[in-house]
Amino acid sequence: MAKVLYISLNGMTEALGESQVVQYLLDLVKMHAIYLLSFEKQQDQKKYSEMRTRLEEVGIRWDFFVYSNRYGVLSSIWQVIIALCVLIKWVRREKIEIVHARSLIPGVMGLLLKKIFKIKFLFDIRGFALEEKIVDGRLKRDALLTQILLKLESLVYKNADHIVTLTHVSKPIIHERYGVSDHQITVIPTCANPEVFKRMSAAETLDFRWSLGFDQDDFILLHSGSVNGWVDFEAECLLFKALHLLHPQIKWLILNNGQHESIEALLLKYGVDSGYGLRAASFKEVYQYLNVADASLFFIKPCFAKQASAPTKFAENVSCHLFSITNQGYGDMTHYLSEYPDVGLLLDLQRVRDDPRGEAQKLWEKLQKREQPGRFSSLFRVHFSKKTAVGRYDQIYRDLAGTIR
Repeated sequence: MAKVLYISLNGMTEALGESQVVQYLLDLVKMHAIYLLSFEKQQDQKKYSEMRTRLEEVGIRWDFFVYSNRYGVLSSIWQVIIALCVLIKWVRREKIEIVHARSLIPGVMGLLLKKIFKIKFLFDIRGFALEEKIVDGRLKRDALLTQILLKLESLVYKNADHIVTLTHVSKPIIHERYGVSDHQITVIPTCANPEVFKRMSAAETLDFRWSLGFDQDDFILLHSGSVNGWVDFEAECLLFKALHLLHPQIKWLILNNGQHESIEALLLKYGVDSGYGLRAASFKEVYQYLNVADASLFFIKPCFAKQASAPTKFAENVSCHLFSITNQGYGDMTHYLSEYPDVGLLLDLQRVRDDPRGEAQKLWEKLQKREQPGRFSSLFRVHFSKKTAVGRYDQIYRDLAGTIR
C-alpha cells in the first residue's frame, strides 16, 4: 500500500472530476491510502457536503479550494502558494510517498513537493495544455510569460518519475520533446464506469424516448456536453441542418448544463430552427440519453495541440453501445475507428464546412449500411474500462512506492 496525495485542478463536484477522478479513486482507495486536494467551482457549492460525505465514507481525506481565475496568472500563482501550505502539512504529517498531479498547475505543485520532500512525482498530463492556450489565443507564443510557462512545463515533464498521457500518438512526442524514456510513460485514455454508463433494456429505452417527445421512427443525434472551447459546434450545426432538411426524421438532442441561452443563440445564427431539443441532466442521468440516442455527434477542432487529448464522451458512448460521429485530426480517434470501424465514423471537418449537404447525404447513406451490433464490448474492455485504468494506476503506484522502499 502506498500513501498517495492526489491534486486535481478539476473539481470533484463537476462532471469531469466525478467521471475521471472520483470514479477511479473509489477503487484505488481499497489498495492505497488516498489524500485528495481539488479546486471546486463556486456554482457547485450545493454539492460540496454530499461529495465530502461520499469520499469520507470510503476513507478518502478530501480538502479543496474554490477556484478563481479573476486575475488570470496572478490568481493561479496565489492559489498555488496557498495550496502548497496545506499540502506541505499533509506530506509531513501523513508521510506521503507519492504525489499524483493531474494537469500542469498541480504538476508545478507536485514538482515543488518532490524537491522539498524527495517523494515520488506522477504527472498526469491531460493534454498539451500550454499549446492549447497558444492556439486558441489565450497565450502569445513569443510573450515573456509564455516562455516562462513553457520552461516551467519542461521542468515538470523532465522531473516527473512517471507520466500518464491520454493518447498513444502523444507518447513519442513527449519522448522527443522532453527526453522522457518510453518506460516512464503510460497511456491511460479517459475511461468510463460501466456501472454508471450502463445499457438499458429495449422497453426502458422506448419508454424514455417517448417521455422526451420523440417518435419510434425518429433518428436521434445526441450532442452531450459543452459547446465552447475546442468543440466545433458550428460544424455540428451545419451538418445537422443539412441532415434535417434531407431527412426530417433526424432529430438533434442537445444535452448541456448551464449554456442553454448561448446554445439557442448559436442555433439561430446557423439557421437551425427546428428538429432539435435542449435538455439538462445530472452526471447520473446521462446514460439514459446515451441509450435513447441512435448516434452521438461531437466535433473537436483538430490541431497539434489536441494530439494528447481524448474525449471522455467517446468512452461513455462505447460503454452504452452508442455509435459515434466525430472527426479526424486529434488524439487517437483515427486509430480506434480504423481498428473498430463499426463503433463510429470519422468525417473531414473541412468537407463538412464546404459542402454540408453533400456530406450529410453521404453520412446518412453510411449510417443506413452500418453493421449492428458493433464491437463495442471488445473496444471497451481493451481500452476504456475503468477496471483497466485502475489496474494501470495501481501498478504505477506500486512501482513508484517500490523504488522508495
